[in-house]
Amino acid sequence: MDRASVVGDVIEYIRELLRIVNELKLLNPDGCIRTSWLQRKSKDSEVDVRIVDDDVTIKLFQRKKINCLLSVAKFLDELQLKLHHVAGGHVGKYYSFLFNSKIIEGSSVYASAIANCVIDVMDTQYAAAVPHTGSY
Repeated sequence: MDRASVVGDVIEYIRELLRIVNELKLLNPDGCIRTSWLQRKSKDSEVDVRIVDDDVTIKLFQRKKINCLLSVAKFLDELQLKLHHVAGGHVGKYYSFLFNSKIIEGSSVYASAIANCVIDVMDTQYAAAVPHTGSY
């Protein structure tokens, strides 16, 4: 791509971001929108957490399939997040899960806390699921 094409793409992307900001302001007329986004990775997992006002979306990608849904759901409950929807599937060599939840009124939770704890839950689940082979 030449420079003019790159600059044109950047301008279009900025316009799209401004459109999204304006739409969000319409949803919340006082203009005060709580928003955060964070991504964390470990050896076998990747977590993407997005918070907009009281809506929390967590995308979880696993390299190996383990039974993590119950553990993550319990963790979300402990953080005072009300789970609304869960979807999952197999994408290439990864397993993907999407958790849609809401922050319970009066609770304060941050994307970093959610992402770090989900990674910890996943790492614990992997450690329990992987058979330990010892050499004697």
